[in-house]
Amino acid sequence: MGTQAPLLLLYLILIMATGFNILLLSHLLLYLVIAFFMFFNLMLLIGTISFWLVQLWPLRAGINAIYMLLGGLYFPLKLLGPSFAFLQYNPFSLVTDVPARYISRPGNMSLVISASVSMLWAIIFLLLFKLIFKKGQVRYEGVGL
Repeated sequence: MGTQAPLLLLYLILIMATGFNILLLSHLLLYLVIAFFMFFNLMLLIGTISFWLVQLWPLRAGINAIYMLLGGLYFPLKLLGPSFAFLQYNPFSLVTDVPARYISRPGNMSLVISASVSMLWAIIFLLLFKLIFKKGQVRYEGVGL
């Protein structure tokens, strides 16, 4: 968050200038902290794949594509209809789509459900990371100079 701090401060000032409710803003900031830890655990889990793969850089394009599709960045997930409503609770959507929808329509959705799902994902990712890390240490072969 260090390099993004000036941009986040600018966004905060712009949001405050538009008359956004301070209580809603505090709820959003709390949610963003929870979503940050959830996404950090997901990336940590993906990073443990390096125990089995030598080169991880090809995965970056795939992860970015999944992030764009499932995060609602290419198109809003609401366009998929009610049969795909479960997609709003995937980790990528919880990081991008939920905060954007909350800012655009603050009274129409509850962040409590999204925060609860984010915490659940964070716990699942952390447990999976610990399991995979433990199995990966057994497989690890350190090659040095």
